[in-house]
Amino acid sequence: MTDMIANFFKQSKPIVFVVLVFLLSFFFFIEVFQNINFPLSWTTIGDVALKYILLISCYVLFDYAIKQFEIQKGHSFGGLFFVLFSVFLIPEVLDGYIVYAFILFFIGLLRLLGLTRSARPTLAIFEAVFFLYLASLFYHPLLFVLVLVLVVTLVFVKANWRYFIAPILAVSAAVILTQLFNLIWYDKALQLDFFWPEWEFQAIGFYTISQIFSFAVWCLSVLIFVFQAFNVLQKRALYHQKLTTCFLYLALLGFISSWFSISSFGGLWLISIMPICVYLGDFIFRFRKKKLKEVLLWVFIVFAVVFSLIQN
Repeated sequence: MTDMIANFFKQSKPIVFVVLVFLLSFFFFIEVFQNINFPLSWTTIGDVALKYILLISCYVLFDYAIKQFEIQKGHSFGGLFFVLFSVFLIPEVLDGYIVYAFILFFIGLLRLLGLTRSARPTLAIFEAVFFLYLASLFYHPLLFVLVLVLVVTLVFVKANWRYFIAPILAVSAAVILTQLFNLIWYDKALQLDFFWPEWEFQAIGFYTISQIFSFAVWCLSVLIFVFQAFNVLQKRALYHQKLTTCFLYLALLGFISSWFSISSFGGLWLISIMPICVYLGDFIFRFRKKKLKEVLLWVFIVFAVVFSLIQN
């Protein structure tokens, strides 16, 4: 059975993509049926349906990004880990607005990765900052990810004064459009703290077993991610070395963001899920000890199932 799982995700075919979408849907609706209140209203149904579509869209964007920018190809282990680790995000997806941050975050990352190939870096920087800042309005700690725009710009393109003006214009455009929307829709202006909340230095607290478990899995995953990232820095082509440098900064920014009172465990996974999944998948793919590879796959599958059980 374990051979079948390892061999199945060792390929990158449409059938694997379909299976992963089904698995993500399964985890999502298991959580829905465990927490939803009956009788259902049309508002509840619409909210759940929208969040489901957005979550699936996040996976589609993740899959597109790793293939389009040749971050990972020839296997689907990264996609498998994305689906498994989404279990740690789904409770917050259902309870709040973090899924809106999730989809905007991935769109922003796609535009930022576009800097690696774009003939118009200024536009790519503008769009990346615009979407990342909009994402931060739904989950404020994503403001830290704006630092990544500077990192990617310095790593992949030559410095130009326009590249440092574009982020200012992008944030201004996002603020103006958000204010206009609120004035037209709600007939009132937003206050400053909506765009720049109060930051209180306070690490995420552990209040439940599920939170401790989530953080423990995150720490284990980060250790493997860092190990594999440094392997890439030592052995792979310059393009992949640059990408790895950017992903290391992204994971670091995700960790830093967790040291504030407005952060959450779901948000920690949100920011760092892409680099962790990419390099954890790469580690599993390149791991030569077949039996241990199968054990590791099953360990993470069990982690996802256990979390689904203990957090309810």
